[in-house]
Amino acid sequence: MPVRLSELLERIRPTGTPGAPSEGEQERLQLGRINEVASIAAVLSVFQQEADALVAIAEDRATRLRNDAERRAHEIRNGLPDRIAAAETAESEVTRAQTNREQQAVRETSAEVIMLIRGRSDELISTLEKATMEAIWSIVPVKVRSEEPS
Repeated sequence: MPVRLSELLERIRPTGTPGAPSEGEQERLQLGRINEVASIAAVLSVFQQEADALVAIAEDRATRLRNDAERRAHEIRNGLPDRIAAAETAESEVTRAQTNREQQAVRETSAEVIMLIRGRSDELISTLEKATMEAIWSIVPVKVRSEEPS
């Protein structure tokens, strides 16, 4: 409890006659100082108890946080092989799907090219057949040609 201004002035204001303080006055001053120090000691004791309680709470919280962090690290470390296997499986599935898409695109492109080649070969065969027939008829005598059925 802080000292009030009136108490402070009372301590420094001379009381009674000048000279050495009387024995009763000296005891009263000593008792006042003892009471003042006792009240400060009581406040400091309460402060110390509160500080100790806060330190205990902080240490407990730090211990719990450290234990939680260690537990989480242990869980992560133990789960790592499963996570790696899952990632590899997912990667394999993605790769397989991509390969399937690429193979499907190749099949579709191949089918289109085959259709174009067949169409072109049909045209060429037809042209060759006509050219062959014309070549054959060009060497056959005219008389046989006129007998040709229409």
